[in-house]
Amino acid sequence: DLVRSRGLGDVYKRQIDVLRARVERDGEDFAARISLATLLREEGRHDPALEMVRAVLIREPNNVDALLEVARIYRAREQYEVAVLVIEKALTLAGTSDGTRRARLQYERGLLELARGDTQAAFDAFGEANRADPNFRPARRNQAAVLMRAGDYAGAAAELEALLRVDANDQDTHVAHAVALRGQGRHQQARAELEAV
Repeated sequence: DLVRSRGLGDVYKRQIDVLRARVERDGEDFAARISLATLLREEGRHDPALEMVRAVLIREPNNVDALLEVARIYRAREQYEVAVLVIEKALTLAGTSDGTRRARLQYERGLLELARGDTQAAFDAFGEANRADPNFRPARRNQAAVLMRAGDYAGAAAELEALLRVDANDQDTHVAHAVALRGQGRHQQARAELEAV
């Protein structure tokens, strides 16, 4: 595991170096700045990540992708109230024109609500993401997870079955579906589901 994590660290370092070079070449390369901020956040380097994405917002205050990354940074810092405000601003700016973008924002809102411990608000946000883009699988999968936490295994199974109709080869969804079946006491079906994976 140490070798593997060191290998992943090397990949991150190379990606960060490439993105830094792009930013140094072209300070207006906002996509590179946002991607670099994402990698820095994932490494736990929140201050440089925030600095990187703020540089985008200084030039483009309504950049929804930059706002999304800012919200993720604040969620990682456990500054949930600030993250909620940023997500709400991004949702307002996104409007209703782009279903996939709105789904990503609502999904992030759902993750934020889960982090805050409000499973009902998370469920609602994941539902909004599903309505914005019915093919946005992460929101539906997390909505099923919230249902399972609440003990509604039948509801979770229904959500997961809808996902499997779209992509029958999604192994993560098959495993989650098996858990939902098991929660309903349908052990044979759960076993068959797992054996098929």
